Order: sequence, then C-alpha cells, then structure tokens
Amino acid sequence: MLETPGHTADHISLLLGDVLFCGDAAMNGIPRVRRTTIWIEDLLQYRQSWKAIIEKHPKMLYPAHGKPFQTADLQRYLKTLENRKLYALKPNNHEV
Repeated sequence: MLETPGHTADHISLLLGDVLFCGDAAMNGIPRVRRTTIWIEDLLQYRQSWKAIIEKHPKMLYPAHGKPFQTADLQRYLKTLENRKLYALKPNNHEV
C-alpha cells in the first residue's frame, strides 16, 4: 500500500511488484489532462503523491479510469502540475 493523497485526503494506491494500481491518483481516460484527474482536493499533496509513485519505479500504472500507462508519463507531466489551477465548486443555490 502506498498513501497517495491529493485526489482525496485518504487516497491510497496498491503496489504489486512492478505494477501500481493508482486508482484516481492519475487517469488515462476521458476527461483527463496530462494524466491528471479532474477532481483534486489538494494540489500540493497530489504533486507529492506523483513524486512518491515515480520514486517506487513501477513499470506500469493501472488507473481507475482508462487504459494502463507507463510511469514515465507521470515524470513527463509532473512539471505541468506546478502551473495547474484549481477551481472551487460552486454550491448549488437551488432549494429542494
């Protein structure tokens, strides 16, 4: 088990040999931008989790959404997380 917070505070990934099941720590399906998920609670933790995944050197990542991909993709797109902007969800003001 590898703690990979950022997407959510309690997110974990599972490392089995040279394969990492990363859940929503990264994506390879629609909608995604450069392997990032569309929901990130804490961008700093999200970046740190990517670094932790890279340091474990798995050959392949299996995301919860999309096809498996190589860990090199995270290394390639890590720099883009520095300029990523997060947008708060606006509360629904409709009364039920």
